[in-house]
Amino acid sequence: MISAIPTVSVCCITYNHSKFIGQALESFLNQNTSFSYEILVYDDASNDGTIDILKEYELKYPQIIRVFYSSENQYSQGVRLLNLRYNLPRARGKYIATCDGDDFWTDPLKLQKQVDFLDSNPEVVMCFHGFDRLENDKSKDSKLYNHLHHSPFTIFEQKEFLQLHVQFLTIMFRQNVKFPMISSEINGDVFVLTHLSEVGKCAYLNFNGAVYRYHQNGVFRKMSRIGQINSSIKTRKIISDQVKPRTRKFLYKRISSFYKSLFKESIRVKNYSLGIKALLGVIYYNLKYVL
Repeated sequence: MISAIPTVSVCCITYNHSKFIGQALESFLNQNTSFSYEILVYDDASNDGTIDILKEYELKYPQIIRVFYSSENQYSQGVRLLNLRYNLPRARGKYIATCDGDDFWTDPLKLQKQVDFLDSNPEVVMCFHGFDRLENDKSKDSKLYNHLHHSPFTIFEQKEFLQLHVQFLTIMFRQNVKFPMISSEINGDVFVLTHLSEVGKCAYLNFNGAVYRYHQNGVFRKMSRIGQINSSIKTRKIISDQVKPRTRKFLYKRISSFYKSLFKESIRVKNYSLGIKALLGVIYYNLKYVL
């Protein structure tokens, strides 16, 4: 019997994920825990059969799965932060775990490990772990955190954390964190992670527990490499106007590193005028970070 109050609320955003959503839900349901958890899904008006699959699971697991079906696609209208808008207000858990409908978890003890860690480390507001990347049906370690494998966990200061690449499908954070809302078309994951770093410490747990699916229909995948970098820069510029001065400095450092990547990519594709602008961006944001 599922208890009335779950310890974890698993929050999932899905849109036209009919090929993937079943695997995602099964990976949530296969978690081996000493506590109860709920699965909250927000469907952004799918039209490919995803809704039929969700209704099957909702009917089969009514005590665990609750789905919010949007009648109109919000993302195409510029609405972002869908988890904050539609899943978090419904969440009853002490902790929040996230995973989109085209990704999935691989470690059946993922939730247990993260809950145990947060319970034991009250100063930590969020923890995350390693992941594998699936592209063209081939899975490989992302290797983003190889330098951290010497320890079971690493607790970061904000300055260090904001320079990392953290995938949203790996995080768990405390439900009592209050998030401000922002209307701009930004990367909501970056916004959430930046705010969490202002609230408390963030920690890496040394295990791979999920798979990030890199496929042609992914929002980020549809962009060119230059488009991806520009999107990352734009998001952090907008967020920098909403945060504390200390956090703003660390975002400037991250923006500078993205301009450096943009410079390299511009030279690679022989777009020299963009390369000059990118180089100026490196210098400008390095100065804003230092001064």
